[in-house]
Amino acid sequence: MYQLAILEDDPNIVKSFRTHFDHSEKFSVVFETNEVERLVKFSKTNANIDVIILDLNLPFLNGIDGLPKIRKAFPHAKIVIHTIVIDNDRIFQAISRGAIGYLVKGISFDEIEEKLINCIEEGGSPLSASIARRIIGYFQNPGKSQKESEKLTDIETKLIRFLIDGLTYNQIASNMNITIHGVRYHIMNIYKKLEVNTRHQIVSIFKG
Repeated sequence: MYQLAILEDDPNIVKSFRTHFDHSEKFSVVFETNEVERLVKFSKTNANIDVIILDLNLPFLNGIDGLPKIRKAFPHAKIVIHTIVIDNDRIFQAISRGAIGYLVKGISFDEIEEKLINCIEEGGSPLSASIARRIIGYFQNPGKSQKESEKLTDIETKLIRFLIDGLTYNQIASNMNITIHGVRYHIMNIYKKLEVNTRHQIVSIFKG
């Protein structure tokens, strides 16, 4: 089973996570806390956690500032934000500091589990649809200070949506009726525009 840690300050939400995942065939909750430092200390006992659910509004050290410490303590874990905060700055800060997903509280636990499974097994990155729309909208409608060449084209936006769905390069090529080399060409352009270096980083920004 995949190991899940929950970093959340609301005991009712922690209880709801427990209630759901206690009946999961895929996940086991192995640790829960409301403090970043406690989770970091736990890494000395178990550094093999697969997924960390991270709230942003935490006591002592908030989720955004705690991300680098968590990332260092659990370098192989998938860190997914789970919060009520819907703010462009927070979204991009979380992703840039190591979060692979951003879920808005209120999403069902069935959907959370489905997204986490996709994240681990298919390489996707779980974001709520509203967050994905904000991010895509940001790049489709850049501010005046953003160069014209940095705007994503329709083809690039479509390709990103296929990446979001977890399609392979061959599947994307088939769906877009282009060659695999064409897919790689467009992805390289996306790398340059988003200033990233891997498919994983692209999906971390846009997955919904």
